[in-house]
Amino acid sequence: MLEGGWKRKALRVSGMLTLILLILTFYGAHEGATTYFPAPQTSDDIASQSTIDPYQYRRAIQQKVEEVKSDIPPKYDKTCGSQMFYFANIHTLFTAVPKSGNSNWKEPLLMANKDVKRESATPADRAHNHLYANKYLLHKFNMNENSEVLKSAFRFTTIRNPWTRMVSGYNDKLQLRISTLKVFGPICNEIVMETRGTATDKNLVTSQKPTFEEFLRWLVKQEGKVNPHFGPQTTTMCLNTTSYDLIVPLEYTAEFSPLVWEGIHTKSIVHGAYDGNNATLQSSTVLAQEWFPRIDTDIIDNLYRIFKHDFETMDYTNFTDPMFPYPLIKG
Repeated sequence: MLEGGWKRKALRVSGMLTLILLILTFYGAHEGATTYFPAPQTSDDIASQSTIDPYQYRRAIQQKVEEVKSDIPPKYDKTCGSQMFYFANIHTLFTAVPKSGNSNWKEPLLMANKDVKRESATPADRAHNHLYANKYLLHKFNMNENSEVLKSAFRFTTIRNPWTRMVSGYNDKLQLRISTLKVFGPICNEIVMETRGTATDKNLVTSQKPTFEEFLRWLVKQEGKVNPHFGPQTTTMCLNTTSYDLIVPLEYTAEFSPLVWEGIHTKSIVHGAYDGNNATLQSSTVLAQEWFPRIDTDIIDNLYRIFKHDFETMDYTNFTDPMFPYPLIKG
C-alpha cells in the first residue's frame, strides 16, 4: 500500500510538472514571438508617458521616420497616394490613412478650408461632409505628392498601433453592415474562399463573415497587399518617397491637434481619439489583448514582419505591454 501510494503521488507530481512545462512552453513561445518589441513598461514609465510634450515628440518622430524610411524599398504600391487630399485654401496635404483616425480630421479641415461653416449636427451630415471631401483627393488635381506646387504645403498624416487597427478594421468593415456590403462583402467572400476552400462567387452581394483568425491568415497570405483599410499604413502614406511635417499618432490626437493648426495657420480643434483620451479603455484595445494571445505565433511573427515599418515608426507597444496601445517613442 505504501509503495502504491508513493507511485500515485509520483505520477501526480509528474503530471503537474508536465502541465507547468506545457504552460511555460506556450507562454514562452508567445513571448519569443514578440522579442522585437520594446521591453514592457514599469509603473514609473507609464506615469511618465501619461503626459507628453508634442513638440519634443515631433522631433523624435521625425528622427525615427528618417531611420525607418531608409529601410523601406523604393518600390511603387497602388495604395501609395490613393488617400492623399489637397486643401488649396489652406495649402495643406493630408494623407487620410484608413482606420487611423482620419475621419476625425476631414471635417475640421473642410472648416479651415472654408467649405463647411460648423461641425455636423448629425451622423448623416458628418458622412455627407466626408464624401464632400473626396473632391480634394490629390489625383483629381492631376498631381502627385511630389508636384512642384506641394513642395511648400503643410503635410501631415496619421498613424495607429497596428494591432488595434487590425481589430478595428475587422470589426468595422468585415462584420458587415448594410452600408459596407458593396465594397467589403466581396473581400469577406474572398477571405472565406481562401481560408476554408469554399467554392463561391466572391462578388456576391451577400457574404459570409470570416473569423478574426481567418482575416489574419488572409493578411499574411496576401503579404499586406490589400485594401488600404487593412494594409500597412506606411505604404498608404508613401513614407519612402514623401516627407511630412507631422505624423500624428492616433493615441495622442488631442495633444497633437495644436501642432496641426499651427502648421495650417488657423484655429480649430480635434478632440481626443478615445473617450477620456485613454486608449487603454477603447474597445479595440481590449479585444486586441483578448484575441491576439490566442493566435498562432507564426501568424503573429508574419504580421509583425509585414507591418514592421508601422510598428517601428512610433516604437509601438505589443499587445502584452501594460502601456498598450501607446507608442513608446521618447519625446
